[in-house]
Amino acid sequence: MNKVKKEPRTFDIQRTPDGSRHFKRKIKVITPGRRDLDDYFRQSGIRETKKLNHTPFLVFVQEDDNTVRIDIVKNVKDLLKYPPTTRVMAQWTGMTRSDFFRFDVYELICHIRKFPKQDHQEA
Repeated sequence: MNKVKKEPRTFDIQRTPDGSRHFKRKIKVITPGRRDLDDYFRQSGIRETKKLNHTPFLVFVQEDDNTVRIDIVKNVKDLLKYPPTTRVMAQWTGMTRSDFFRFDVYELICHIRKFPKQDHQEA
């Protein structure tokens, strides 16, 4: 796989320094990760595996202006239940290193449309 320049992805969260909601300060949550998703989606086995116990997806759900919830999702079927704009971080372990990938649920949906489910795949 080729190395691709990692560009951070940000979104704003408003939070107060002392936990109150009177004074709001914007905080950026940066989710760096590789963006060469074709190899990850095709070769990592995420569509074939029923449960990703060792490398689950981290799903960033913005609940309101002040809160981002991070869900741990263990399979693609549950991941596809999130809105298309939901941001995701995933780990692909290799023999000598692990790589992290970032994508939206929409990008996974597009991949599935381009490469429909086969008999051996869960999603």
